[in-house]
Amino acid sequence: MIAIRVALVRRWPGFIAFAALAVMARPCFSQDSDARGESESVVVHVQTDAPEPKAWVGQRLPFFVKLKAPGPFVGAAGFSVPSIPRALIVKVGTPVVSSETGDDDQDWTVQTHEFALFSQATGTVSIPDIQVRFSCRSGYTGPVSDHVETSPGIDVQIQTPDNYDPDVFVVSTHRLEVNQSWEPPPGDIRQGDLIRRTIQQSADDVAAMALAPPILTAPDNVRVYPDDPAVDDDMQRGAFTGRRTDVITYVPRESGTVTFPAAKYVWWDPTKNQYDWTTLPAVTYNVAAVASATTGGDAVSDESSGGAFPRWWALGLMIAVVLLGCIAVLKRRTLKSRLQQFWSRLYPPDRVAVGRLRRACRNNDPVAAEAAWQQWQNSLPGPPTFTPALQSAVTDLHRHRYGNGDDATWDGTQLSRSVTEYLAATKDDAEGSVDALPPLNPV
Repeated sequence: MIAIRVALVRRWPGFIAFAALAVMARPCFSQDSDARGESESVVVHVQTDAPEPKAWVGQRLPFFVKLKAPGPFVGAAGFSVPSIPRALIVKVGTPVVSSETGDDDQDWTVQTHEFALFSQATGTVSIPDIQVRFSCRSGYTGPVSDHVETSPGIDVQIQTPDNYDPDVFVVSTHRLEVNQSWEPPPGDIRQGDLIRRTIQQSADDVAAMALAPPILTAPDNVRVYPDDPAVDDDMQRGAFTGRRTDVITYVPRESGTVTFPAAKYVWWDPTKNQYDWTTLPAVTYNVAAVASATTGGDAVSDESSGGAFPRWWALGLMIAVVLLGCIAVLKRRTLKSRLQQFWSRLYPPDRVAVGRLRRACRNNDPVAAEAAWQQWQNSLPGPPTFTPALQSAVTDLHRHRYGNGDDATWDGTQLSRSVTEYLAATKDDAEGSVDALPPLNPV
């Protein structure tokens, strides 16, 4: 019983915290359940409508998504618009809010969202279901409920004009303006200079992304680098103007005359039921060669020498590597001896042996210390004269290694200190011996 009481006393804080969390979480769960239940009980309606489900290829076809709720809307509605092959859907402007009274005298708040379809696909085109997310109140003072609904899809008809070519991008509008600019202007340039061409399009009732992409045709000896288009849609009360700007960079690869052909932009005017077009004129540049090197007095252009230099550099580098390899094989003994000398100067054997001896002393390792001690003696140029303290420390090391001493009880502190003192004394003697030399050619 005593053990059980002790366990309950230890677990009381945990039980209290769990109970507090349960009490605090209950209102939250209750609120969520109430909100979910309220959302399920509030009846809303969504529908897709296209008053004129027929348009020309490339023409703006408006359609609307209507949201009907029993009270005012809260916040902005969100749409998940699916993609359609060879078609573009654009949301237009802000929604229009109105009210309706149903057959059962039910008052509804209506939000109407406008979309525009620009299709290069022809025939029957299906606009898929559109998912809608919005919030509304039940009545004017009721709680807010969230809804995720699906607006059903519809089918529309896209017709084509006479002599329609499916491979041609068609824009349907009553006004299309196209102009271009060149930098530098057409005339004389040098080989390798950049030519920037800017094409601007502007059309009514056409989204900027629904305008035709530029024609990238260029002579074979010219490289073409198109930039991403800059698009801008100006919407004013449901009507909008689309503007698209394309920048293309050309680089002439050869000298001579370069002519960029004329570009013809054709669009379909649905108000006149006829094609209309405008033409961007052709331009010509005279490209002068750039001499970068001379051979035998003849100028060599960048094009002809640009690929030769890397090949000559690669060949020269390969020959140098082969020659160095042959020299290394023939002079391997000399190279080995020189490398050993260089290594000995960089790491003298006596300094390496002293380092190992000090490390063995710090680790109290008599076996490693004995090996380092022998290595140090062999690396010295002549018979050394050690200090009595160093001789005593070495004798103690030998007693532990070869006498009755135990290796586990050896302490390398005395030997390390004696080595340091010996090296300091040896350094002082060497410096004193230099100062003791008689002066050269005394006066």
